[in-house]
Amino acid sequence: YLIAFNGLSAAGWAYVIYHPYVPATYKSNHFSTTLAYFLHPYVPATYKSTFSALAPVQSLAALEVLHVLLGFVRSPFPTTVVQVSSRLVLVWGIVERFP
Repeated sequence: YLIAFNGLSAAGWAYVIYHPYVPATYKSNHFSTTLAYFLHPYVPATYKSTFSALAPVQSLAALEVLHVLLGFVRSPFPTTVVQVSSRLVLVWGIVERFP
């Protein structure tokens, strides 16, 4: 189960990371335009095109708390709860509300 869970999580994060990129639009001066041209492959896509992939993948981390409770992993429960809840607060409490 844990191998399948980690495989699914890795595949989800790979999709989020390699999600289609969009060019940056800088119009202030020639340097900025040139910089945008060279950074084009490295500038992540917008919230609108990535949140639908990011939110479910990050939400899958909630299962990590269950893994600790069921004894599948030997992680401290309080640490796991703090880590997972902080990520969920960032994704659902902040990013989802303030795109």
